[in-house]
Amino acid sequence: MAVGADAAHIRRMVLADGGRLVVIGLVAGTLGALALGRAIQSQLFGVGSIDPLSLLVVALALGLTALAACWLPARRAARITPTEALRHE
Repeated sequence: MAVGADAAHIRRMVLADGGRLVVIGLVAGTLGALALGRAIQSQLFGVGSIDPLSLLVVALALGLTALAACWLPARRAARITPTEALRHE
């Protein structure tokens, strides 16, 4: 904000950075869950190793929680004045 960015730009920037990490984590976690599901398939009784509905619900819940965790600091960063931020550095 000290160099001309407005509050909306700051929020967008923080959410975009966090969103990239969320997507990378969700993809890696889904691939890991699929691989481990096949590895423990012999130990599962009455349940399939790959349940698309469960994977989707968990991915949505974790993704929304992670984005909310990114949005709160973004909102705080956009509300602080540049002089106050520099004073704390």
